[in-house]
Amino acid sequence: QLADFKHRLAENINSAQRASNQLRQACKFFESGAASGYGGEEGPGSIPWFIEMFCLSALLIFFLVPSSARSFALSSMLLIVEPVRVWFAFIDWSWLGPWVEGVARVAVLNVVLLVILLLVAWTGLKR
Repeated sequence: QLADFKHRLAENINSAQRASNQLRQACKFFESGAASGYGGEEGPGSIPWFIEMFCLSALLIFFLVPSSARSFALSSMLLIVEPVRVWFAFIDWSWLGPWVEGVARVAVLNVVLLVILLLVAWTGLKR
C-alpha cells in the first residue's frame, strides 16, 4: 500500500508540475501580448475595443430600457436634431435634380453598398 501511495503521489506531483508549467507559459504569452499592445484582433483597420464596447452597450441598453424611457430619450434627441432638420429645409437642393429620381438613387445606394461589402471582404481576407 505504501508503494502504491508513493506511486500515486509521484504521479500527482508530476501532473501539478506540468500544470504549473502550462500556466507559466500562458502567463508569459499574455504578458508579452499586453506589453506589445496586442488587444485581441487589433491591427490596421480594426475598430478599437472601447468603440465596440460602446456600441454593444448602447444596443443592449436600447433593448433593456422600458419603452416609455426609450421614447423619452428619443424625443430628447429629436430636440437636438430638429434645428439641423429645419436648417436643411432652407438649403436649395435644386442642383440635385437628376439624382432625386428613384432609379438614380437606388443605383448610387447599390454602388455604395457594393463598395462597403468589398471593403469588408478585403479586410476579412487580409487577416
